[in-house]
Amino acid sequence: MRFSNNRCPRLLVLFALSVPLLWPSPSSALSGCLDPGGQWPLGPVQSVALSGNVAVYSQGVTIEIADVSDPSNPVVLGATRIDGIPYEIAVSGSLAFVAAYDDGLFIVDISDPAAPIVAGHFSDQVYDVLARDNTVFLAASGLTILDATVPAAPVVIAVEPNWRPYEIVLSGDYIYGIDGGVLTVFDVTDPAAPTVENTFFGNYRHIAVSAERLFTTYGSRLLIHTLTDPGNPTAVHEYNTAFYLRDVAASGTLAVVTNTQNELRVIETTETSNPSTLSTWLSPGSTRTIAVNDSLAYLTATEGGLRWLDITDPANPTEVGSIDSNGFSYDIAIRGNYAFVAQRRSGLMVFDITDPDTPTPVGFLPLADAIGITIDGTRAIVAGFEAGVFIVDIENPSQPTLIGLFDTPGEAWTVEIAGQFAHVADGTGGLRIFDISNPGSVSQIGAMTDADSVMDIAVVGDVAYLADSCRGLSVVDVSNPAAPIRIGGTSGFDSFCAQAIDVTDNLAILVEGWYSTYSGEIFIFDVADPSAPQWITHFQNVSVKWTGWDLEVVGDILYVAYERVTVAYNLSDLQAPALIGRYFAPGMSTGIDVVGNRAFVAALFGGVASVGCTECVDTIFADGFEEWLWYSPWSGEVP
Repeated sequence: MRFSNNRCPRLLVLFALSVPLLWPSPSSALSGCLDPGGQWPLGPVQSVALSGNVAVYSQGVTIEIADVSDPSNPVVLGATRIDGIPYEIAVSGSLAFVAAYDDGLFIVDISDPAAPIVAGHFSDQVYDVLARDNTVFLAASGLTILDATVPAAPVVIAVEPNWRPYEIVLSGDYIYGIDGGVLTVFDVTDPAAPTVENTFFGNYRHIAVSAERLFTTYGSRLLIHTLTDPGNPTAVHEYNTAFYLRDVAASGTLAVVTNTQNELRVIETTETSNPSTLSTWLSPGSTRTIAVNDSLAYLTATEGGLRWLDITDPANPTEVGSIDSNGFSYDIAIRGNYAFVAQRRSGLMVFDITDPDTPTPVGFLPLADAIGITIDGTRAIVAGFEAGVFIVDIENPSQPTLIGLFDTPGEAWTVEIAGQFAHVADGTGGLRIFDISNPGSVSQIGAMTDADSVMDIAVVGDVAYLADSCRGLSVVDVSNPAAPIRIGGTSGFDSFCAQAIDVTDNLAILVEGWYSTYSGEIFIFDVADPSAPQWITHFQNVSVKWTGWDLEVVGDILYVAYERVTVAYNLSDLQAPALIGRYFAPGMSTGIDVVGNRAFVAALFGGVASVGCTECVDTIFADGFEEWLWYSPWSGEVP
């Protein structure tokens, strides 16, 4: 979004901070000219597992361990980072098993809760995980069963390749799992030789089991199965809960469910033909998974953190403890030794980055839907999507203070400041220009609505360049802020949908978003004449159509934040740009700011990785192909 003249930054890919730890560098995630620095954690809570009085849960890309023996006073004992986004966790003895989808299975030794370490890894696409003693059951490329006696070298003892489950539960000697809506029952009495007991066709989505009941869901419906014969569960009733169910847990005859209304509901099924909702509890965040341990229900509420409720009286669940989350890291801006992070669903977080590898949280201001941030002297201008735009006094970074708020008719994505004017990329509201010289009384000066959906903006002199969604590049004369006029733009590029833009040396560089035919491609235009942009080149060399979210130009180097990878390109030859480095950042990178010798990349679920680029300026792959990103050479033709 913002252009910098610095030659060689370092990349920081952002997480959310719980305990001040120095994180190991994930060297396995790097290629080309980029090398890692330190890590710091941030992110939503998405998964949890219980073992006695210990809760093991994910916070962004970290696995944290808390003593919950006193539910009202949980104590965080320690944490470690994995190179992936945790989806599900299982605990057995002194090991925690973390399913991280494309990034595989991570085995974490928690024998010392104050110093957990990653002890092993298994490569596969892992959706779910269960563990019993040293036997690990994976919903992966088939039902996969491992012997993890030696965590550093887990051994596959059985695979059922014809069944690809995405959710599994274990009860006694039976695995119940769902694959494409089909419920399958496996007998795993001998883990090395699992056998299919039964298959039930339907539209099953989530699953939970207790000694008395098997619960499955599809849509808003809870299906109740009895387990008189565990190998042959009998569906006895279907209960419509009215809202789409996100997860289900079982405790005896109770079903505890979460839904898209961010509710936790407790449903009694003693009378299988007449189940009833006993209670409803509203979560402070987006509900995801639920786990029940004795009389406590543990809920992962993403940006709402980890919450637990006492359901001893299921008609009156009571919240008895919680561990907060810092929400989703959406954008970041730097001023001096401070990083200001827009945390969607949380607010503005301030970190002292004197040592950027071990930042210290120093300030926080609750704000709604913070997704973009720009620094203007001693003020931070925060785009709040449908909540408008916030003006924050940051003269004292430890005490950020809200001094202004103004609404916009669309969705405020980003803001660019020029003098006393705030130029807002307002999504479907187009370009909006506000006079913010008096933060307490902000007024709209002008608007340009001849647009598709304005996602990002760069202002150079009297010209605003817009990443105008599926209209591509739009160029606007803002010399008269009261009457901005569209004077040029792109044409002839069907389904070229721009997400972000940077402008430097008469070049407008844009990256495409997820809704584009060419998703993730880079387009470069000559804007020496702003009214008549000329296409120079477009290129992409990632094998899948990853969404581009932000980009930053530094000298001849272009850094692009894709949803799963940050890459570096050498643009010294615009007809043959060279891909020279990559960093696979867990999470979804959504914002970049370059200051001094570093760039800070905010990742929605991700972390902070200080990535050096001292070698980037001179690195070009000899064969002209970027084989390590599995794609072809650059395009030299207009699409």
